[in-house]
Amino acid sequence: MCGIFGFKLKRSLNDNDLNKSLKYLNLLKHRGPDNQGYYFDKENGVFLGHTRLSIIDLSKKSNQPFIKDNLVIAYNGEVYNYKEIKDDLDDQNFSTNSDTEVLLSLWKESKIQGLRKIDGMFAFAIYDNKELFIGTDYFGEKPIYYVNDDNGFYFSSEPKVLVEFLNLEASLSNSELEEFISLGFILSPGTGFVKLKVLERNTLIKVGHKNNLESSKIFLIEDIADVNKKMVLTDQDYNDFKDIFLRSLKRRLISDVPLGILLSSGLDSTLIAACMVKEFNLKPLTFTASFEDGVDEAPAVKKITEYLGLKNIEISSTANNDWKDLDQNTLDLYTVLNDNISGISTKQICDVAKKHIKVGLTGIGGDELFYGYNTYDFVNKYAFLYSNSKILKIISRKLSKLFKNKKINNLNNVIFNNNYHNYIASKNREVGRLINNEYLSLSNYPIVLEENIINYIRNFDFNHALFSSYLTSADRGSMSKSLELRTPFLSVEMLNFSNKFHPKIFKNNKKLFIKRLLKEYLPEELINKKKIGFNFPLKGFLKNKKVNFRDNLPNNFINELNQNIEKKYFDKIAFRLLMIEKFEKSL
Repeated sequence: MCGIFGFKLKRSLNDNDLNKSLKYLNLLKHRGPDNQGYYFDKENGVFLGHTRLSIIDLSKKSNQPFIKDNLVIAYNGEVYNYKEIKDDLDDQNFSTNSDTEVLLSLWKESKIQGLRKIDGMFAFAIYDNKELFIGTDYFGEKPIYYVNDDNGFYFSSEPKVLVEFLNLEASLSNSELEEFISLGFILSPGTGFVKLKVLERNTLIKVGHKNNLESSKIFLIEDIADVNKKMVLTDQDYNDFKDIFLRSLKRRLISDVPLGILLSSGLDSTLIAACMVKEFNLKPLTFTASFEDGVDEAPAVKKITEYLGLKNIEISSTANNDWKDLDQNTLDLYTVLNDNISGISTKQICDVAKKHIKVGLTGIGGDELFYGYNTYDFVNKYAFLYSNSKILKIISRKLSKLFKNKKINNLNNVIFNNNYHNYIASKNREVGRLINNEYLSLSNYPIVLEENIINYIRNFDFNHALFSSYLTSADRGSMSKSLELRTPFLSVEMLNFSNKFHPKIFKNNKKLFIKRLLKEYLPEELINKKKIGFNFPLKGFLKNKKVNFRDNLPNNFINELNQNIEKKYFDKIAFRLLMIEKFEKSL
């Protein structure tokens, strides 16, 4: 795991360019404290910088940028199946035992078709003396930010480098403001900065001779649909899940440094821990955040680790100073607007974990693949309301008025506005009120109303929420403390497996594959628990805070918000507005 920064200018370079580049490369030192290297092509205006966190093949020979056969690579990530790929390559002349060299040889041999063989996470830059190629993995686990302007093409693992290197101005458009208020993040490729974009997941960009950009999708996976989906499960389906998960986990255990688990009481990370103990005879250290206020998962984790015979290290999260200035510290962590405060908690866990391990495994992705969120349960329950039938639309309106059911009203926002944004925003009642009163006019991503609209919700989670929020949070929180996170659920093979099944089979039985496999390792009482999720109490932070008035939001709403700032539904929008204020002032 590493940090990369570089550019391809439309002019030749000089020594001042090199000195400036190395200065800003230092901003990524936390991502790779083990080594720092660079490639500098004065004539063609190319700089590739790399900071290394040594995980596989710790020798100096594997330092980057890595050069072979007139190709140069700066690479951030892990190719977990690199040994299998290596055996199949025509080129068997390797000077290292690294996945970096395998990736470069794979690219030379078969370009984008070769990348489709990878099980892993990656963000890379490959230069061949003519063209520069930038690529990201299917899920976007390892981000790349870029700027393409009249002077050249610039890229980096973190936006802060480009913001400072190019002195970029914050310029939050109305649509980006609306997206952040409703979603808690800005939809890619937007960032809230002039010119700065985040490279879409699963994308390969070719930067040509005149810095013209050509974009292609690396992995060819269709959006989720209901056509020909399995409605009945067999024992073979469960066996297939077990085989695929264990294969994914085994690959993600390949490391030349110690590994551990960031363990919540959730099913996903619990399955990782159980399989490491029961299937691979390992005893990994586990690390858990403990919250002084709100819902605390630590007691449940204690029961799990005691049963598995594991040592758990509990980190008191809310006692940390990061929470005292939460809006600013969250902005400092991401640079771009993102309200996912779990990144702060991840940062704190990794600060302790890095004293014991260099790689941590996490259960991110299990909810998206196997319908784990409570939202999916609710949509499945009320799926009939999504029918195009006028009669059902009338009934749903009557039901919402009769029972004053907030959730049915949320669904009505989708039914009558044909907009998924409205559904997401209305999960926060106060944001929904703004939308319904037309103070916000979110109009992107219209949806087609079908019986199984849950597919559209799941697609959105994959394409946007997972990429822009959850994985960004994991990357930035862990790498701020020089610790690599790996996600056994996020493999293309696992995704293809989960896409075989109709959403209806998960109705009232979400994560059924995970639960069934867990029953082989754990007693029932440690499996069937109510989903908790990340529950940092914003109430304490928001005490005595005040949101200032904005021209594009009604004064009466801001007054009401400040009067109820610590209450549920008001707290999230208040926190987002406080972050926007800090974003605009500091940048």
